Amino acid sequence: MESKILSSSQLREADQYTIKHEPISSVDLMERAATSLFDHFVTIFNKNQKIAIIVGSGNNGGDGLVLARLLVQNGYEVSVFETGTSASFSMDYIHNRERIIQFGLPLNSVWNQAVDWAKYDVCVDALFGSGLNRPVEEPISQLILDLNRLAKKIVAIDIPSGLFAEENNIAEQHIIKAHYTFTFQTTKLAFLFPENEQFIGHYTVIDIGLHPDFMQQVASPFKLLLANTLNVQKLNRSKFAHKGSFGHVGIFAGSPGKMGASLLCSKACLSAGAGLVTALIPETFDAFFWSSAPEIMTKPYAVPTNFQAYNKDFPFTVMACGPGIGTDLLAYQFLKNMMSKTSQPMVLDADALTLLAKHHELWTHLPKNSILTPHLKELERLIGRSDNHYDRIKKTAQLAQLHQVYILIKGANSCVVSPDGTFNFNTTGNSAMATAGSGDVLTGIVAGFLSQGLNPFDAVCSAVYIHGMAGDIAVQHNGHGLIASHLIQNLGLAIQKVLNFNSDSKTFLKV
Repeated sequence: MESKILSSSQLREADQYTIKHEPISSVDLMERAATSLFDHFVTIFNKNQKIAIIVGSGNNGGDGLVLARLLVQNGYEVSVFETGTSASFSMDYIHNRERIIQFGLPLNSVWNQAVDWAKYDVCVDALFGSGLNRPVEEPISQLILDLNRLAKKIVAIDIPSGLFAEENNIAEQHIIKAHYTFTFQTTKLAFLFPENEQFIGHYTVIDIGLHPDFMQQVASPFKLLLANTLNVQKLNRSKFAHKGSFGHVGIFAGSPGKMGASLLCSKACLSAGAGLVTALIPETFDAFFWSSAPEIMTKPYAVPTNFQAYNKDFPFTVMACGPGIGTDLLAYQFLKNMMSKTSQPMVLDADALTLLAKHHELWTHLPKNSILTPHLKELERLIGRSDNHYDRIKKTAQLAQLHQVYILIKGANSCVVSPDGTFNFNTTGNSAMATAGSGDVLTGIVAGFLSQGLNPFDAVCSAVYIHGMAGDIAVQHNGHGLIASHLIQNLGLAIQKVLNFNSDSKTFLKV
């Protein structure tokens, strides 16, 4: 899979570069793309299903015409419905329209008849591609509404018609609601936003062979996190290493009723490879900790506490703060004091983020290059309300740049927003991970990777990817019974898989 997420204009440039430098004609490139589409299509739909292909007058419609011809050649029952007129046909559409006519497949106009879409098992949307730049208007918008209401299964070619590839502020009824989307060459940015899930369904990226030189040279602020994009070499261990080689993490988490947050975060940090982990906890919970996780040291504090005396000895190379600490005055004072004790990047999550939103002066104490890991509600407290997810990530980028921090927006396709204005979307994980404590585990992993020498960007990107991979391993055994502890149990295996992928060394266990 290509890690770069290209805009619709960049994809057009990629087409033209490929046509010029391969070289290949545009119509042959269309044939290649649609043939790859056909190869994927027939793995899902069989010859007993009646298929309607609705084509626009541009190149997306041309892709639909090629698909129709290939399906009929292979024994499928296909009806083709045109929506455009000859004045609007693209050159490649005209070429493939003539081939369809020569082949003997009838072309029907949508507007000359009342079509009963419900009689088709599959309707293929080839109306508009990713180059759409204005909202759909009548009568196409009504056609889209009819298809959404009546079609049994809808397949979108490249992108559901009516949806833009990037930012969207479009009426829902003007967008195709596909069950399957086969998109060309790269994931589209819009596919990664939660509000668009209802339109995209299950999507597959199809490599259509755009020129590799262009794909390598083109720049994009939007990328996917893949195993081969992670820089995890510092997680490799010398046989002469010892626990002092991998840092000492202090974790300020938990409070009465929420001590599980501290336990999960601390255990995840240790399992991620931190050499030493100390949990900063209320003194009444010391026995709970050593009986539950004897590998984790504790530094109990009295409530109220004398911060100067408590923090006289500050041995930590990394601090993680926030899960379950509450948002009262004690938590605020403790967090502020922790910030003042270190110049190294910190990891802030949960209640620490709420405190940061409430007490703006805390920003002045936060070390540069720290990592914030909000879920959507916590993020809203930091940046305010957003119209959509595109607006949300742009506002997040402004905050990251202002304070020179990394912000991980948690959720499906969690996004690492960097202070340099780049966005990296995660590709691992599953919905069973939407469970209490999952975020606490992630905070511990990020801190554990920082303690082993990964820089903040590599630490947060590797952590979110490996956290999701641990979830993907765990769900195979636990299904929707997955709990946060299962992520910790599978963390070591997930780390090893990534290390194996990124290393030719024979010193690692092959899993």
